Amino acid sequence: MFPLIQISNDAHRELRRAMLLDVLIATEWNLTHAAELLKLSGAAGVLREITILGLKSEYLAARRSGVIVVGGHRKRVLRPPVGASFVSRWSDGVSRVLRASVLRAVLEHHAWNLTRAAQTLGLAGPASVMRMLGDAGLSAEYQRARRDGRVSRSRRSDGRL
Repeated sequence: MFPLIQISNDAHRELRRAMLLDVLIATEWNLTHAAELLKLSGAAGVLREITILGLKSEYLAARRSGVIVVGGHRKRVLRPPVGASFVSRWSDGVSRVLRASVLRAVLEHHAWNLTRAAQTLGLAGPASVMRMLGDAGLSAEYQRARRDGRVSRSRRSDGRL
């Protein structure tokens, strides 16, 4: 194998590993929610990725520490990843296609709600998500979602939008 191809493959694997770990931490190791965000085939798909990407020791440590509740059915609210955030990965030269797919997955998970997507991604607010939509080439897709009524809007505490 050519050295450049090997470097590219190694970088892609490290990126996948870092993204999976960030998503697992953000979902508090809820494999089903992580699978939804990453568009994997359920919890089994996440476990397969954990094994392939060498995160088995982190997974076992989280189970031993009680972070993972096996068979738990409680509803979890996604939180921004602890430590390295998606924002730092965003600016590290990740390919546009990969950025677009992560952003699309988070937005679809939150019914295209920009505020909740910003919270999940660890961003300042909806304006940051809008900038990323433009950078990732997803502005037209967001506008279509708005036209189709797929965008959920947050209500303020006084009941107004």
